[in-house]
Amino acid sequence: MSRAIKVLTAALLLRTGFWMHLELNMVENLPGLLCALLLYVLSFVLIVEAFTDLDLTRVTRSLTVVVIALFAAAFVFSAPNAPRYCTDAMLFTRYAVELLLEGHNPYAYSMQQALLKYATMDYRWLTETLEGAPVSTYSYPSLSFLIYVPAFLAGLRDVGAVMAAFFCLTAFFLVKETPQEYRLLPILILFLDPMLAVLSYVGAHDVVWMFFLLLAMKYFNPRSKDSLRVSAILLGVAFAVKQTPWLILPFLVIWTVKEAGVKRAAELISIAALVFLAPNLPFMLWDFNSWLEGVLTPVAKPLIPQGYGLVALVYEGYVYLPKEFFTVATVTVAATLLALYWLNFNDKVKYLAWVVPMFVLFFAWRSLPSYFMFFIPVAYYAALLMVKEHGLLKA
Repeated sequence: MSRAIKVLTAALLLRTGFWMHLELNMVENLPGLLCALLLYVLSFVLIVEAFTDLDLTRVTRSLTVVVIALFAAAFVFSAPNAPRYCTDAMLFTRYAVELLLEGHNPYAYSMQQALLKYATMDYRWLTETLEGAPVSTYSYPSLSFLIYVPAFLAGLRDVGAVMAAFFCLTAFFLVKETPQEYRLLPILILFLDPMLAVLSYVGAHDVVWMFFLLLAMKYFNPRSKDSLRVSAILLGVAFAVKQTPWLILPFLVIWTVKEAGVKRAAELISIAALVFLAPNLPFMLWDFNSWLEGVLTPVAKPLIPQGYGLVALVYEGYVYLPKEFFTVATVTVAATLLALYWLNFNDKVKYLAWVVPMFVLFFAWRSLPSYFMFFIPVAYYAALLMVKEHGLLKA
């Protein structure tokens, strides 16, 4: 099994190297070229390991560290004339941090000023309304920008660098949690699509909530009061970064009720809610209407239909379906999955709670790649926890 994993990982590394050649201008990107070349070398080493009894672990570890550093450098220094911010989320986050440090409430200010101030965004990733105007509100919970404040105070103004650090922490965590014989699997998962790594530098906070969600998964055990409390705290942190993982909570409540009762489930909700409120409450008290309008932007504002789920039929122009259709579909699917989860709950089905947002958001008015992509590492860790619980792998 481990030999097959090494071959698959080698194939993935080759694919990533080819992808870098296609996507990056190697004439102006020495770090990218060196990274691609070392990816090939690393894949060759893994293939040799797969077909011999040689232990080249030290070599692969050293190469991996260098490759990760070069991969990051490739996107930091690759094209001086390229847009500095890929998504409006990154642009607005930087502006929100600067507003806060100047003593202003980011939720009460128009984010369109950020477009004028920086003018370095890839406008293909601009979120627009049905009227064609760009979204002007800051549309995430407050920890999505507060988490970058320490870096800004230390002089690091690159939002992407902080997200890249969380990606590295995620990789380290998953490798550490995986039994030694299978530790190439997390690398396989994280780089199965290079866009996951790319979006962890130029995306929209997803890697941040994913990291805290993975930690919450590690400690989630309804039968242990202390472990559940730790998990609830980490869940609250994840929920305070972005709305995407919110859909997990109702399923975790069912899980907790089934295994430990209603009282324990109420404690889970209470702790997660308090942790969520801790960074958000100051802004709610500062200007509740602005905060609420911002956080509910994804569902309350008339945004354009966009994504890779069912809405692709509308986005690509094949059919016309109103937003209300997708709202009803999303709510219906979520309610149906909750009912099925309750009725069919068992020691294996319970782990589906961690990846439910993927299924629900497939039917949403907006189903962006990040809504699915960042649940792949989550699904891997859920499967790992499941097989560990059933004694199929040594912890």
